[in-house]
Amino acid sequence: MAVAAAGPVLTFNPKENEWEVFFKRLEQYFIVHGVTEEADKRAHLLYSLSEEAYILLENLCMPQKPEETPYQDIVQLLSNYYGKTAVVWVERQKFYSASKSGNETALEWSVRLKGLARYNFGQQLESKLTDIFVRSSILGR
Repeated sequence: MAVAAAGPVLTFNPKENEWEVFFKRLEQYFIVHGVTEEADKRAHLLYSLSEEAYILLENLCMPQKPEETPYQDIVQLLSNYYGKTAVVWVERQKFYSASKSGNETALEWSVRLKGLARYNFGQQLESKLTDIFVRSSILGR
């Protein structure tokens, strides 16, 4: 049985939010509020969708209604539609061509660089981050 919700209400608006980030936050919301039943998770998710996202979900679920569709199926439908399908080489090019802005602190630059390194660096991630961070610092860019 779910605990009464308190705290900020999560809303997914595809024009303002990334699906992956929203979904991670929604999962944490479920943990904090003790939402464990699939029907309750579905109700919270449907409630948190913007009108645009809900209408799209209705179309994706047809001939079923969203409230009749299993929670995991809804998550899969929305993930397939809104999830990023990054082209790895394009994302890596953005990473390799990044440079530090003049007014950016070292901390801000390192956080931004980590955000650009999301795609498939695996165990090489730390060395790649160091290379780009140092290169930019040495070149003064």
